[in-house]
Amino acid sequence: MQLEPYLFFTGGKCEEALNFYKGVFNGEIDGLSRWKEMPKDSGGPPVTPETENMVMHAS
Repeated sequence: MQLEPYLFFTGGKCEEALNFYKGVFNGEIDGLSRWKEMPKDSGGPPVTPETENMVMHAS
């Protein structure tokens, strides 16, 4: 079985954390999705000017 951790960051610090871990582990960020890229009819939370550039998902 392969373990795939999924981390959650609050306070708008996700991108900062991703870049920190990228440096610590000498890794790469293969993909990054922001809240503003979510389809409008997806049923997700409303996207505001404060949240539109926040990271929704990254790998």
